[in-house]
Amino acid sequence: MNEPDRYSIKFTASYERDLAQVARKHYRKVPATSLNELSDLLSQFYTTLETDPRPRGSALEPWPKKAHQPPWEFRKARFEMPGLHGASQQGRIMYLLHPTEQVVVLVFLYTHKEYPEYLDDKTLRKRLQEGMELTSEDE
Repeated sequence: MNEPDRYSIKFTASYERDLAQVARKHYRKVPATSLNELSDLLSQFYTTLETDPRPRGSALEPWPKKAHQPPWEFRKARFEMPGLHGASQQGRIMYLLHPTEQVVVLVFLYTHKEYPEYLDDKTLRKRLQEGMELTSEDE
């Protein structure tokens, strides 16, 4: 029986800062178990991406103008942030997928409360470029 293709998961520095900011901003006043649940949820998501980079609940996103570089895909996954309510509960992860290199690069983590509207092109372009450069450094 063949092993399914495995994708490597990479994290941009911006994504790691986003994660720390979400924890500081939203999980200071909720039980610690909620932050542990978030950590478990994200770990499960990363594990899923290793074998299924287009999981249910994720979707293609439009690229900012002049940013698309084939064969990269720009995707967003939505999920519920444990222990939070309202717009803060609506978590989002944006990531890049390079199907031929079998790489997933996480570029943005936020809640709907921070960005109720679509992110501006300048911010997205910067994040996406950071993600694509992260993979080219390994070559």
